Amino acid sequence: RPRMKFSDLAVKAKQKSCLREADYVDHWTALGKDENYSSDFNEILDYTQLRKLDVGVHAIRRIVNNSNFNASTRRAFVTGMYVPAKKLTNAMRSIHIRRGADVEVFEILEEAQRWLGIS
Repeated sequence: RPRMKFSDLAVKAKQKSCLREADYVDHWTALGKDENYSSDFNEILDYTQLRKLDVGVHAIRRIVNNSNFNASTRRAFVTGMYVPAKKLTNAMRSIHIRRGADVEVFEILEEAQRWLGIS
């Protein structure tokens, strides 16, 4: 599952090299059990190490639709230079935006943090 930490009212999750739908389920389960988590937190998803996707379009829709964050939270996806991360985040961003979410994609983590106003 993605490694996560809380800082400045945001959840930062870093995904390893291969992504599966089960990784998201594990992530949501861990968040739901964490007493420091709030569904109002913003989110940074760091995909800079992602090299392989093991999720399809239907799984991406389920991932976005089953998120345990409020629709009003801001999300920053960090892709680095790798194609799988860019494909995933562009698909996720499109679905989030159709739902009215505030989502941006960045190549550099520091830019995403600045956009969310965190350090």
